[in-house]
Amino acid sequence: MVRKVRPLRAEMLRVFHGRCESPRCMSELACLLGWLAPWWMTEQARRVAVGDEPWRSRPEHSRWLLTRPSIPSASGSCWLVAGQCAEFDFLEPALVIPLRWRLGTGHSPELPATLRELADEVLGEFNTSDRFSTTAPWGLGFPEGCEGVDLSELELEVASGKAALVGGLFLAHWDVHANVAVGISATWGEGRDHNRVGFLEAKLLEAQRFGCRVFFVPEGSANEAKRFRDQWGWNLEIAGLELGPLTGRIDRSALERVLGPYLEKLDLPPAAAVGAITPSEQRWYIRQARRNESVARRYYQKCFLKRIVAGYREQVLAELGRQADTVPTHLVSVLSNNWELIPLVAASHRVKRCLVFRDRKQFGGQQDLEAEIQGILGDLYDSEPIPEVIWADFDWNTGSQDWEDQWRKEGYEFLKGVPPGGALIDVTPGKKEMSFLLAFRVARPGDWLHYVRHEQEARVVVPGTEKSVYWKR
Repeated sequence: MVRKVRPLRAEMLRVFHGRCESPRCMSELACLLGWLAPWWMTEQARRVAVGDEPWRSRPEHSRWLLTRPSIPSASGSCWLVAGQCAEFDFLEPALVIPLRWRLGTGHSPELPATLRELADEVLGEFNTSDRFSTTAPWGLGFPEGCEGVDLSELELEVASGKAALVGGLFLAHWDVHANVAVGISATWGEGRDHNRVGFLEAKLLEAQRFGCRVFFVPEGSANEAKRFRDQWGWNLEIAGLELGPLTGRIDRSALERVLGPYLEKLDLPPAAAVGAITPSEQRWYIRQARRNESVARRYYQKCFLKRIVAGYREQVLAELGRQADTVPTHLVSVLSNNWELIPLVAASHRVKRCLVFRDRKQFGGQQDLEAEIQGILGDLYDSEPIPEVIWADFDWNTGSQDWEDQWRKEGYEFLKGVPPGGALIDVTPGKKEMSFLLAFRVARPGDWLHYVRHEQEARVVVPGTEKSVYWKR
C-alpha cells in the first residue's frame, strides 16, 4: 500500500514564520520539507535545525542538511528558480526546483499545479510542427531520489521557468546531459511580459549559490541583472535573449532558433573519445554547426581533425597501395569556406608541397588564416617536416580566360619535375567550374584526381563519414 503524502500548503509553513531561532521548529520544518530542505531552507535555518534531535546525534544527516545539493545533469534534467510568494523568513527568497523530463510518463502529481500547466504549454509549442511531433508523451517530474514531498497545492511563481523547461525538453530529445552551470529565467505567451523577470535579484542570488556561471534573462532585463551582479560582486556572466519572435504560432524550430545562445551553452559536448568519431559526437557537432558555426569549427579542429586524418590515412594507404606505383608528393587544391580540407588531405597523404589557389576577393589579405592552416599542419604532421604551402591568388571576377591561363601556368610551374602520379589534384573544394579546371587544365596524364565523399545531415557535413575517391588522369 502506497502511503499518501499530504500536500504542502502555505498555512502549514506559516506556523514556522518568525521562529528561525528555535532548533525544534527548524528541525520539524526540515522533516516536513524532506528532500527539499537543503534546497530551500536558508543556511541559518539549517544550522539552527541541526542543533536539535535527531540531527545532533546523527552527523551524517546533519552533513546532508548543511550541504548544498548538486543540480542533476542527466538527460532531460533542468532547473528553474521560482519566486517565493509568501516570503517566509526561513526559506530563501527564490527557490531552486530541480526537474526532469521523462518519456512515456505523465506529469508528476506532486508538482505545483501551475508548473504542470506550464509543462503542458511547453509540450504544445514543442510539438506544434508536424515535422518534429512525437508519438510518445513526455512527462515532467522531480529527479530520481526526490520524491515524497507534494507541492501540488503550494503557490509559487513559476512562469519564468518556461525557458528552462524548454531547454530540458530539448536535452531529453537529444538524450544528452545538461551543463548545470547554465541557468535561465524567461517566459513568453499571452498575458506575460517577455521582457521582464520577477524576483530577479533573488533568483540571481540563488542561482550563483548553486554554482551557476552563466545566467540568461530577457534582453529587457539584462542591464538590471548586470547591475545586481556588479552590486554584489558575483562571478556570474549575464546574457540577454531577444524573445520578441516567440509570438503567434510557435514550434520547435522557432524555439531552437530564438533560444539558440542558451541551448548552445546548455548542450554539453560528449566526453572526449579516441579513434573513430562516435554518433553522439556527430549529433552534437551538427547541432552546434546549426547554432554557431565558429564554435563548431573550433571543436572540429580541436577534437575531430587529427582523428579524422588518422582514419582517412588508412583509406589512403589501402586505396593507393592497390593502384599507385608512385606516391603523391604534391597537392593542388582550392581554398574554400571548408578550408580544413587542405590540412586533412595534405596530412593524410603526407605530401611535401601544396599549391593552393585562393580567390583574392573572398580570401585576400587573410594572413591569420594562412597562419592557422600552417599551425594545424604542424600539429597533424607531428615531428615530420611541415609541407611548404604556396598561395596562388587569382581574381574570379576578371573573366574566365584570365584565371584559366593563370591556373594552367601556376600548375605547370608547381609540378615541373614531378613524375606522373606524383601530383594529387583535389577537386573537392571550390566551385564546380574550378574543379573542372583543376581536372582538365592543371592535372597531367598520370596524375591522381581526388575527391572527399561525405554524408550530410541538415546541410552539415557529418564528421567521420569521409571516404576517399580516386581517378587516374
